[in-house]
Amino acid sequence: MQSDMELIRKRPGMYVGPIEDGTGLHRMVFEVVDNGVAEMLRGHADLVVTSLESDGSVSVWDNGRGIPVDILPQEGISAAELIMTRLHAGGRFDRDVYQIFGGLPVVGVSVVNALSETLKLRIWRNGVEWFMRFRDGEPIAPLNSIGPARDRTGTEIRFLPSRDIFPGADFNTDLIEDHVRQLPPFSHGRFSLIDKRGTKPRQIDVGET
Repeated sequence: MQSDMELIRKRPGMYVGPIEDGTGLHRMVFEVVDNGVAEMLRGHADLVVTSLESDGSVSVWDNGRGIPVDILPQEGISAAELIMTRLHAGGRFDRDVYQIFGGLPVVGVSVVNALSETLKLRIWRNGVEWFMRFRDGEPIAPLNSIGPARDRTGTEIRFLPSRDIFPGADFNTDLIEDHVRQLPPFSHGRFSLIDKRGTKPRQIDVGET
């Protein structure tokens, strides 16, 4: 039986839209950003930072509560791993924990993971920093605690789109900026977009100060 990750990778256009024109590629960024917006709407975050990295990856961090890290007895894995690797996983958690919002309704961030060559997940929750790495949507190792969170909270997802699925992938800063600029009126938060791909990083800040 195929895993959810295999199903998504087999028909990516069903989940993110057209691949050839860049729509699907940018939809992946919007999905992760909109998860941060969900935390804003619940009053748990006020900042989302999106960085276009020089290696072609994208990182998105929000200062919300962080994805749940508890081990789920019936699944035998962490809630974070379930969210990252199973379709429709957001619906298994009540309204007081991390849920999927916007971007790709229902299916959530697992689609981003499935369509990424590599994905690094960092969580700062309850005073602990957690880390997990994926390749082609599959976990390389279980979620691990790697030290104290200190004063930081939230979730950071850094993903490198699969070059097999998105050959010549190139993120358009203007498209991502347009999406980010639409968010503050209803999210009541702040957004930063940083493009590190040139010789001089460019930063765009929008939202409440």
